[in-house]
Amino acid sequence: MRGWGIILTLFLSTVLAYAEADPVKSDPLLGFLYTDVAVKANPKNFSSFLEQLDKKKHAFKQEKDLVRYIFFKTHQKFLRNFQTESSFGELLTSGKYNCLTGTALYALLFEHFDIDYSIIETNHHIFIIAKADGVDILIETTDPIEGFVDNPEKIKERLTSYRENTLPNNTREGVRYEFSFNLWEAVTLEELTGLLYFNNAVKAYNQQNLVEASMLLIKAGQYKPSPRVEEFSVLLMLSVQESALSEDEKKNLLHKLKIVQRQHATQLAAGLAR
Repeated sequence: MRGWGIILTLFLSTVLAYAEADPVKSDPLLGFLYTDVAVKANPKNFSSFLEQLDKKKHAFKQEKDLVRYIFFKTHQKFLRNFQTESSFGELLTSGKYNCLTGTALYALLFEHFDIDYSIIETNHHIFIIAKADGVDILIETTDPIEGFVDNPEKIKERLTSYRENTLPNNTREGVRYEFSFNLWEAVTLEELTGLLYFNNAVKAYNQQNLVEASMLLIKAGQYKPSPRVEEFSVLLMLSVQESALSEDEKKNLLHKLKIVQRQHATQLAAGLAR
C-alpha cells in the first residue's frame, strides 16, 4: 500500500481565484479540477472514457464484474505513474496520481454507474470500498495488480494495516510532521474536493510558498473542516510569524488562518451537541 504522506506527513498551482462559485455541487469533476488550475486538464478525456465504459456495461451480468472491469481499465487509461505530490489535473493529463486523486477518480466512476461505495480517510491514506451484488470490494488505487480485493479475509487484512496509521515507506526524506490524532472517518464526494485542496496546500508549504499554502488551506476548510485542517493551520501560523513576509502580509494571513481555527471549533462544538 502506497500512501500519500510527503515531507510533512500530511495529505497530499496557482488556484482559481478562490471564487465564491461552488462548481463541485453541480459538477464534481470540475470541482476536482479547480483545486489546481495551474494544470489545464481537459474534462473531455474523462467524458470519452466514460463513453467507452458505457458501451461495455451491458456485457456484464454481475455488477461485481463491472467493478473489476472499471478497476483495471482505469489503471490502464489514467493511473500510470505514482507521484506523491500530484494533482487531479495531472492524473487526467499525464497519468501522475496518488491514493487521493485515484480514489477521487473511482468515486466519480462509481457515481456515474450508480455503484454503491464508501470512502475512508486515515492519517496517511484514503481508500474506497464498493458494494456490488451485496459484496464489499476494496479498491486500493495504488496497487494496479492486486488492488481489486473481494476476498473477505484479504479485505480484513488490508483494513487492519490501514488502521495502524503508520507512515508509508515511500515518503520522501525530510522533516516530518505527525498528527496528534488518528483519523478513520467516512468522506463524501464533496469533501474529497477539500482534501484535494489540502494536498495542494501541503505541496505549497513544502515549496515554502506560505501565501498560496494558506489560501489553499482556507479553501480546504470550506469544503471539509477537520482536525487535519485545524492542526495544519497552527503550523502555518507559526511559519508565517517567523517568515520574511511583510508585516501587512503576515497580519492578513494570520487573520484568515484564525478564521479557519474558529470554523473547526464551531464544527467540533456542533458535533458534541448532537
